[in-house]
Amino acid sequence: MKLTYNFKCLDGEYKLIIENNKYLIETNISCFSVSEGTIDNIELFTDLINKAKIETWDKEYTGEAVEDYIEWSIEYIKDDKIYKSKGIESYEPYNYNYLIEAFKLIESNADYFKAGE
Repeated sequence: MKLTYNFKCLDGEYKLIIENNKYLIETNISCFSVSEGTIDNIELFTDLINKAKIETWDKEYTGEAVEDYIEWSIEYIKDDKIYKSKGIESYEPYNYNYLIEAFKLIESNADYFKAGE
């Protein structure tokens, strides 16, 4: 399993790369830190990712863009298949919250990635 999540907003950019149970964070958003490590509870993380059902998400979630909108994108590789999805603020796939809950195992303030938070 490999997952790459990108998030852009007025505050900056954030990139999370997960491969197997290792992660790497690249960011210039002040409330986050550049870091790398191992996911402590990989079983729970995997369960939450499975519940997110990323492989069923549409390729694009868009609506009327505003000047200060956020953008997100994800690339998920599972069983040698690549799934890609992207969207803008307030346009998130069903089960997106499971993705955020999985990210909380790595990033305590992952609620930042939810629209309107």
